[in-house]
Amino acid sequence: MKPAHHETQIHTFLNLSSTQIDRFTLCSQDQRKLPTGFLAIEPFIQQKTQKGILQFFFQIDNQRAFIYCSDEMGDFYYFHVPYLNHHLFLNKLQRFTHHWLSQRDADLKPGTSIQELQFWEIITINNDQSQITPIATKNFHSDFGNEFDIHVQVTLDHTKNTNIKITCENKEYDENHLGKVVFIKVAQAILNHRKMSLPYPAYIINLDLSPLQHTVFKGVFPSFIDHIQYKLLIEQQLNSALQKEAMQIPNDIELPE
Repeated sequence: MKPAHHETQIHTFLNLSSTQIDRFTLCSQDQRKLPTGFLAIEPFIQQKTQKGILQFFFQIDNQRAFIYCSDEMGDFYYFHVPYLNHHLFLNKLQRFTHHWLSQRDADLKPGTSIQELQFWEIITINNDQSQITPIATKNFHSDFGNEFDIHVQVTLDHTKNTNIKITCENKEYDENHLGKVVFIKVAQAILNHRKMSLPYPAYIINLDLSPLQHTVFKGVFPSFIDHIQYKLLIEQQLNSALQKEAMQIPNDIELPE
């Protein structure tokens, strides 16, 4: 993550409807625009970020996980997702990443090799100090008995508009047939499957963008950040549907660990 040698904006916003990923192009100008806490860890990340290593630096605040991600090319991005607990959040993110790696390795021209996958937690000690702790991801491999694994495929229809197919528990929900109600149908299935019908976050663990590779991505295998963009946009709509469909929960029911 090297400082830019030309004048540029700190953030380049990618068009993701109401979801955004910020790409950091670090320069000496206007560092006040950087997210809270980033300046404290930026020197450490400069030393650690390199090509071929996928890294996730995350911090938790107010039911959100703020994620600083170094992709396979050593470029650095920032985004956030809903958060319930470490186990659910890290399990789903780790499995999503491994699915992406498997698809990428199966591609004929995978590009930069991925040597390692790392997770680091940022814990703020006080207003001007942060502690960074490596996370042993082997502790987050186990599945959740009351959680569906959500698989998504994005295709183009005959009018070249994107179409989403969501599969959970071996049942497919196709936007081409259901329209935008597809998210409501999936949300209903998820809530019916959960023991207490709680609307805590749902995360995609497998995203297939291969039908777009030779059109949208012009023959190049979609990057990790390409996958994250689609993942966030779809999860945002799904979690919004979960909130709308969830029944009112008594205050004395505890969320799952």
